[in-house]
Amino acid sequence: MDELDYNAENQSSHRDKPADPPDDHETSRGFGVELQNVNAEIGRRLQLKNTRGALVTDIDADGPAYAAGLVPNDVIIEVGGQSVADKTEAKRELDRVPAGGTVTMRFLRRGEGGSRRRFLTMVKE
Repeated sequence: MDELDYNAENQSSHRDKPADPPDDHETSRGFGVELQNVNAEIGRRLQLKNTRGALVTDIDADGPAYAAGLVPNDVIIEVGGQSVADKTEAKRELDRVPAGGTVTMRFLRRGEGGSRRRFLTMVKE
């Protein structure tokens, strides 16, 4: 095997591995949701009153969050009755749910006329 073949082989296997989320993101693997903190720019874009909560940046199409109806740009503000200020608190509360357990979540979804509060319940894998 020459050097070009070796490099091509190593690059393709590297691309096949799932990417880790960026440093400013957290992933809750049991629910299939990736989270980011809400900053001032995101708050303005989503017409939020403040920057509390955890922004949903990605959803696993095979995961419970997707099945429950959560979508990117939703902002999680409460998990299991606990208010969450940021992605770290949201992930901590989601991680407390045992596999097979159910959790109710309160979140904001931007729509016509601004963001509206909604609830959903999902089961952790």
